[in-house]
Amino acid sequence: MASQSRSDLVDNIEVVVVLHGTFAESSQWWQPGGSFTQKLDDYLSSSGSHARCWSINHPPFSWSGENSEVSRIIASYELSEYIISLENDASVKKYHVVAHSHGGNVALRSLQHIKWLSKE
Repeated sequence: MASQSRSDLVDNIEVVVVLHGTFAESSQWWQPGGSFTQKLDDYLSSSGSHARCWSINHPPFSWSGENSEVSRIIASYELSEYIISLENDASVKKYHVVAHSHGGNVALRSLQHIKWLSKE
């Protein structure tokens, strides 16, 4: 297998977006270099995947983590904008979403928003 240069990797970013659940905004596990993201990145690398948690062009997405429907709705709109920015970034080849607990609800609602926006 031919090795890829740094510029090839930058132009073919596979972002893994990690969404925390309720009350976890200040936790470190989901952030770059956190316990979960580091283990996932190590696993992806050892499996030959180029996907990595977060990317050099996009900061981590975070939401309040408050246990309310309103907080999750607001976060879903913000995540929609984040995902659209990934889709509009020519250097992002793919993105993946990994969500925990209510982060999954934020992700699902966000994808619904994006679907509605694409119909306009």
